[in-house]
Amino acid sequence: MITTATALLQVDRLTKRFGGLVALDRVDLTIWPREIFSLIGPNGAGKTTLFNVVAGIHPSDGGKVLFRDADITWRKAHDITALGIARTFQNIRLVPTMNVLENVMLGTYSRTKSNLADIFFALPRDRAERRQARERAEELLATFGMADRRAFMPTKLPYGDQRRVEIARALASEPALLLLDEPSAGMNPREMSELLDLLLQIRETGKTIFIIEHNMRLVMNISDRVAVLNFGTKIAEGKPAEIQTHPRVIEAYLGSKRN
Repeated sequence: MITTATALLQVDRLTKRFGGLVALDRVDLTIWPREIFSLIGPNGAGKTTLFNVVAGIHPSDGGKVLFRDADITWRKAHDITALGIARTFQNIRLVPTMNVLENVMLGTYSRTKSNLADIFFALPRDRAERRQARERAEELLATFGMADRRAFMPTKLPYGDQRRVEIARALASEPALLLLDEPSAGMNPREMSELLDLLLQIRETGKTIFIIEHNMRLVMNISDRVAVLNFGTKIAEGKPAEIQTHPRVIEAYLGSKRN
């Protein structure tokens, strides 16, 4: 669902090395507003590394990352979040000592402006921002069908619900671009179907979604476009139907055909 000719995210010849290992080799990607773009590939292909470079967790060793035409290649992770990119992780990173509502509220703090004095003396700006954070978190939990579990501790929730909380926390930062790393991991078929509906609902609010995913059913049912990495190199990009029949993609997943 591309609604404008201006790209939201551009990855230009992105390169990342870890010692002698080339994890990303001059990768190019363009993602458009309100698009659901999936990145797939075998284990070790470089997918999460690409997310980590885009999100400012790992520095690039070459190439550029542009977000809304601004060069963010060397920005710190918290700056990139403030600019409008939020992410989830392959391994769930909820704070176990905070309840569901508090975990989601954490996502709002990249938007707050209170300083130490505001917080220490509980000045009006801090009180207002805390109230707004709570209201935003409550709204997201209602949207995700989890309002009745706001006081639960994360470890008491089913795995699929923990994923929902993590996505809600990312959305609490009001991102334009949402990076989801293996959002369906550990989900049963019912939870995955609910996730698909949820992601489509999120896109309808105007968000752009960039997904790393191994579940091909989810990828093929939800994606506007799909790119494929193998050994750090992009080997294909196109619509889901094109990717399903692409010979290099089939070879990467199944191996070379042998006589």
